[in-house]
Amino acid sequence: MVRIGRVGHAPAGARGRSLGLALLTAALLLGACSGPPIPATPQPATGVFTELAILGGSTPNLVSGDPGCNQPDMIPYAIHAQVRVPANASQLTDVYLFTWADHGSWIRGAVAFDSCRAEYAASPSAAGRTVDELDVSPYRAFGAGWSPALKSALQQAMTEAAGNGG
Repeated sequence: MVRIGRVGHAPAGARGRSLGLALLTAALLLGACSGPPIPATPQPATGVFTELAILGGSTPNLVSGDPGCNQPDMIPYAIHAQVRVPANASQLTDVYLFTWADHGSWIRGAVAFDSCRAEYAASPSAAGRTVDELDVSPYRAFGAGWSPALKSALQQAMTEAAGNGG
């Protein structure tokens, strides 16, 4: 037996299946969107400088693998940047940024970071200036002669780039 329906209308059974499929799809989509939000993961080190640019800063010079100290174990974690912030647009300031893979390695790296920072503070590069540091998991940074505006902008950029901190 051949059933002939009106053009443009599906038979009643097909309409029911279509409605059921649409309801199932909606339920799956709503289920996928419920629950706690997935936390943001940390950005790579360059993400800190991207966040700094969003705040109006600039980073005209980046050197990967320069820890500012004579400790080869710190090279894989390090980026040396020269940074400007709007409040001090004519001044380039050195920032040594270190990134660890996760919060656990960030904690384990604290002693080596402190040793590197102390070596830098005693070097001619620091030139007797106060050496500031920031710690926002999974990042650590130091540099000499940071202005309050740079320190604030860098803290903000590191926090934003950190996401859930690794």
